[in-house]
Amino acid sequence: MNSHLISKVVLKKFSVNNKVAVHDKSSDALIDLRVIDSIACIEQDADILGDLEKKWCNEIETHMPKIYNSLELGYLLDRPTHIKIIKRLLVLHFIRSSVFYKIYSEKTVQMVDEFTARVKAQAPEESKNQDEQIRSYGERELAIFLPVILQDQIAKIEEDIQPHGIEIGIASEGFEFVIGDNPVITATTDGKVGILNGVPFKSSIAFGMPLTPKHLVTLKSKDISNRYVTLSGTQVEAANRKQKIAATEVYLSRPKSS
Repeated sequence: MNSHLISKVVLKKFSVNNKVAVHDKSSDALIDLRVIDSIACIEQDADILGDLEKKWCNEIETHMPKIYNSLELGYLLDRPTHIKIIKRLLVLHFIRSSVFYKIYSEKTVQMVDEFTARVKAQAPEESKNQDEQIRSYGERELAIFLPVILQDQIAKIEEDIQPHGIEIGIASEGFEFVIGDNPVITATTDGKVGILNGVPFKSSIAFGMPLTPKHLVTLKSKDISNRYVTLSGTQVEAANRKQKIAATEVYLSRPKSS
């Protein structure tokens, strides 16, 4: 099952004529202009992603057009239902990220290895030369529980972020945000960025992602107020550096006018 890591509604905001500029995260080099249907995708088991896909479609894709309308008109933070959807947008992007799936994939391999070793230790004669069958059984059983684990993670993070305030950062004239293929940023006061660099959600002081080339949404763990702020060019560039650090392979920007 091929699934977008970034909502296509969000990707469209970074596109011109349905194409976005794709850059190498290490060199900043422009790789290509690509249609949004072909970028930021990951192949995952449909059984695992099934319920997440429903949430993705029903709770994000369906509602984001009206969220963007209220954002552009300046009243998004006056609508509690819109704030709730923005928070859910962040949580679902975080849980669906390639980094999160990488961690779960590694954990899955570890758990199946442990299950296989346990079965062989408990029934050495019966399990002799049955490694492949035992692993297959373990993988099937684990596949039943992974969707439950993912849903549980969503529920826990949504509960944790309820008291957090939302900050909508607006890029100064002449500057734009980029968006990485792992767009939700976790960061600490000492400069660490991203879950792979040791910043899980619980340790993060900020949790956010770009919504458009001009808007960045951030949840502040130490602040319950909601506000708009204008970000300087230096602040925009700092936010973009975090996107590049957290990205797994590429980051995306709005194509420049020729």
